Amino acid sequence: MKYIKHFVFFLICVGLVYSEHYPIIFVHGHEDNPIDTIGWKSWNMSNSAMWKILNGHYAGYTAGDPLNCSEDSTPRSTSGEKRKIYNFSYYHHDGSSGIIGSGDSLAPFDNEYRFHYDQSSQGGSWAQNLANFIDKVRAATGASQVDIVAHSMGGLVAKAAIRYYGCKNKIRKLLMIGTPNHGCHYPNASILPDWLVDWLGENNPDWARYGELLEMNVPYMLNGSYVDFYNRWTGGTIAPWCSLLIRDFDWSCVEMATISGNLGSNYISGDDDGTVGVNWVKLDNAEFNPTIYSKHGGRSAAGGPDEIYLTSCTYTTEFIKNWIIDDNTTHNGASIAGAFEAYDSVPFDNNWNNYELR
Repeated sequence: MKYIKHFVFFLICVGLVYSEHYPIIFVHGHEDNPIDTIGWKSWNMSNSAMWKILNGHYAGYTAGDPLNCSEDSTPRSTSGEKRKIYNFSYYHHDGSSGIIGSGDSLAPFDNEYRFHYDQSSQGGSWAQNLANFIDKVRAATGASQVDIVAHSMGGLVAKAAIRYYGCKNKIRKLLMIGTPNHGCHYPNASILPDWLVDWLGENNPDWARYGELLEMNVPYMLNGSYVDFYNRWTGGTIAPWCSLLIRDFDWSCVEMATISGNLGSNYISGDDDGTVGVNWVKLDNAEFNPTIYSKHGGRSAAGGPDEIYLTSCTYTTEFIKNWIIDDNTTHNGASIAGAFEAYDSVPFDNNWNNYELR
């Protein structure tokens, strides 16, 4: 009888540990070739943090079936196994139009911008696509909530899914890596490198320039002006889309952290990762806001040294393991909501032990 009790106690303990895990969805950022197969590449490179966790079978996590998913994907049942990872692209397979979205509530204040924005919105909402996929993952795994690791614009997509598309209690933790939470604040295009102008301008289809790029405060043709939005149903404050998302967000419904990079440029004011400014990323309401010596990452990380890029460096990988998977916030004496810190390490040496988790 004693052994049976011990065995039952062991099963209960295993069940408790098992129940603490949640499916993880990796989400990409803006792409100038906006199709689902391109979106997958941000996290589907062999040196990405996602694949380092999968290849190491960390905490028993394995790839979902399928791993790479889009709006049409339906993950197969895991028979209750919640330790699954999915790589989701919110873009359409045919590259057709869409916007991040706000449940049709926010629109550009300028009439011309609003006309084109509404045209872009006819293809749907990226945040709605993510919200639908979250429900599919919950159904496939039996999990009540998911965790999300989002790169760049993907963080805005996830926040919009929470605010406008019914995911308020469906996302437990959200890690935003190089996400322009406060919008983009680029100077005039004349002093920006050609590759960045192309990536945010002419290389994009019209619907993207008048859709997701307006939502991120990247004006058409990068003319250095702001694009104000308003609530088309209630009126009220006129402000950039990202500012209104922050203003209206319920910060109590999800745990958040950001990671920004400062291996940057000389064409963005202040520290930056070469694409997004450090101060565009950090959030007062986030639990942690570390800044490390890395570039923006995503598809640009292909073939480069891992430690140069936010999406492949050791720090990001270990942050996901510790903060998301293990719920560990004690690393190097970390304190929740600690002061904003910037770390200028030896180049290409973003060793986890060189930094606090804050």
